[in-house]
Parts: sequence; structure tokens; C-alpha cells
Amino acid sequence: MNKETIKINKLNTLMIAHRGISALAKENSIEAFVLAGKSTHYGIETDVHVTKDNKYIVHHDDNIKRCTGVDLIIEENNFDDIRKIPLLGMNNEETINKQYSPTLEEYLTICKTYNKRPILELKAKMTEDNVLNIAKIVEQFGLIDNITFISFHPNNLIYLRNKYKDVDIQFLVGEKPWYLRHVMFILLKKYRFGLDIDYHFVTERLIKKVHKYGLKINTWTVDDKLIAEQFAKWGIDQITSNGLE
Repeated sequence: MNKETIKINKLNTLMIAHRGISALAKENSIEAFVLAGKSTHYGIETDVHVTKDNKYIVHHDDNIKRCTGVDLIIEENNFDDIRKIPLLGMNNEETINKQYSPTLEEYLTICKTYNKRPILELKAKMTEDNVLNIAKIVEQFGLIDNITFISFHPNNLIYLRNKYKDVDIQFLVGEKPWYLRHVMFILLKKYRFGLDIDYHFVTERLIKKVHKYGLKINTWTVDDKLIAEQFAKWGIDQITSNGLE
């Protein structure tokens, strides 16, 4: 495994560490976040879930089995029960130095300590109360003006926009989005959402179209140096990557 990120000619594009520098450390772990904090990345991306008892924990999947070996759905279990289960290592092995799924507060602390922008994905469909409670925690850290909220679920983002007129928000778009193209751009323009899109669908024309509306475009998850550098030449605003810097 490479012990360093791959440096690219990013021009004016801002680089975001996907779940921390997850090419070098366990995804969404304190170690991965700290590595990103010590790097030149502009931001650190992560995912937040709501537990059964309405607390917030950092993890990507709805079920923690892939990263812990324990078959457990986050939304159906309490925070303390999830928090005590250690993450597996990079090769899904048990480790001596145990790491656990971080709290939202731990993630925000690292972002603030290293002056990195949090790129916070709201996973699953959340209630308005939970979305706004997460935003309140961000406010308590003094980061509400220096964060980007992202989600595949429009209502999560609309709750935020209705409360925070100027907060930075990006709508996540994944598989085969073009059948929703017209609807998607109506949504982006109405709520001033940037676009955060699977890199397979990025074209120079799309970048120009998003920019024409005065919006920003981010793409995920780009780990090929040549592809990333092509996007940078086209003027993409942000690239999210596991190991490019």
C-alpha cells in the first residue's frame, strides 16, 4: 500500500479527502481525518447517521458490518452500543490499537483544529429536527459559515436552506441521473444547491452549465490522476478523492 497521497496538478480546483485520506487509513476514522488535517486538502468529507436514540455518529454504510464485522444497522440501535464496536483495519483485520466510529463532535474538532472545511453528508432521510440539531452542533463549533452540507435526499437539504439562507449546500447525484436532468436543475436553481456528482457523469459541458447558473460543482470519487487533472483543466470547482492531493 502506498504510504503517500498522489500529488496532481490541480490548478484552481479544491481537493477534498473522501472519508478522510481513506487510501492510507481506515475510512471515517480519527486517523484518516488527522492525516487529511495534516495534508494540503481543502476539506474533509464524512458521513453522519442518526442512531435509534437520536444521537449522531460518523459512519458511511447504514449497516456497520463492512467496517466492523458486526451486523448492525445504525438507525435501529443506540449510540452507546454502536460506539463500543471497534473498526477493523485497512484489510478488514482486527487491530491492536482500537479505533471506533467517531462522533460528529470529534470530526468537527479535527476540522477546526487543522482549519479544514467540513464536507458533511447527511445519510438517509432525516427528520427536520435531526437535520437542524446537526446544524446547531456545527454552529456551536463556529463552523456554520465554513461548512458544506451534502445529501442524496433533497428534503434534508431543503430543511437546511429554509433555516440557513447562506449556508453552502450541494445536492449529491449518483447513478444514471440524466432522466432527472430537468428536475435536477430546477432544484439546484430554486434552492441554490451546488452539484456533487459521480465523476462518470462529468463533462466539460456540464461544468459550464452549472457555472452558468452561478453554482459550484464537485465530483466524487476520483482516484485516477489523469482524470482528475482533466477535470481541473475543465474548471471543476472541487474533486473528492480517496488518495489524490
